[in-house]
Amino acid sequence: MKLLTAFFALAFAANLTAEEEPTGFRGQKFGERPVGLIEIPTTNKDGTSVFIRKDEKLNIGPAKLKSISYLAYKGNLYGILIEFEGSTNYEHITTTLTAAYGNPVHHTDETYEKSAGWRMQNGVHIYISMNTISDSGKAIYVFQPIKAQQEQDEKERARKASDDL
Repeated sequence: MKLLTAFFALAFAANLTAEEEPTGFRGQKFGERPVGLIEIPTTNKDGTSVFIRKDEKLNIGPAKLKSISYLAYKGNLYGILIEFEGSTNYEHITTTLTAAYGNPVHHTDETYEKSAGWRMQNGVHIYISMNTISDSGKAIYVFQPIKAQQEQDEKERARKASDDL
């Protein structure tokens, strides 16, 4: 009976953790095709696409954002790039991420650079950094399963290109 109770407690805890982890951003799901976004023309021929949302809400709580870009590889969403300015916005976003996902696994507060990072069990990694000299920062969500495929494909392209040497 104790074993069965422990099993259900672990199953509940695992389910609770999975529900708290991000599976996407603002209605866009990682690993799926972006829906209702505008593709930005790029010269990138490696399968990476950049999307934006018309009339994007450029804030996270009290933090004001410069831009939000949605990144896809071979048509599937794998990243979110959030750009902002000012250390106050960095603090607001970091506080919001900590409230949503717990304490970061990485945190630095150096003279010229501040950063924090979270790693989720579902393969989503979140990283935020702020350069205090330029007074600009970025928060990045990366869905590792697709990012790993992108990196593997890049290695394969480089291997094939070495045949030209």
